[in-house]
Amino acid sequence: MGHQTINDLTTEEQVLWQRVDELWKCSLKGDFRLIRQAIHPQYAGWDANSVVPHDRTYAIKSIIDKSSKLVEYRLFPLRITICENQVGIVNYRYNARIRDQQQNVRAIKGRWTEIFYKKDQSWLLIGVHGEPESVKVINAASIY
Repeated sequence: MGHQTINDLTTEEQVLWQRVDELWKCSLKGDFRLIRQAIHPQYAGWDANSVVPHDRTYAIKSIIDKSSKLVEYRLFPLRITICENQVGIVNYRYNARIRDQQQNVRAIKGRWTEIFYKKDQSWLLIGVHGEPESVKVINAASIY
């Protein structure tokens, strides 16, 4: 299969991809209200670094965690599949930079599979699976 470009996507796939990007933008801006609304009550996710899956409450807590802040990101769609115009599966890679409380900036990259359910013309996140591939300090805060 391989990498899809935005131009390769159908109109509905583009709408779903825009939803993925919208949620990342909300995290970048610290707009967690929309993120809360976008996560389905029966959400179940699994970070590959975790022993067990997590629920909606855990997902929201991890997104609004004040110990790090998203400062930049780039997303790369690999495959977007929409089943019967009701379920969407988005496979993508990401590169991002996060800042911790000590003002260290870390470069991270990884991959995600996100599963969405379409309700009332809006895509709700019902599940994720993925993992970060690396964390690298690129700008350490001065100790002086």
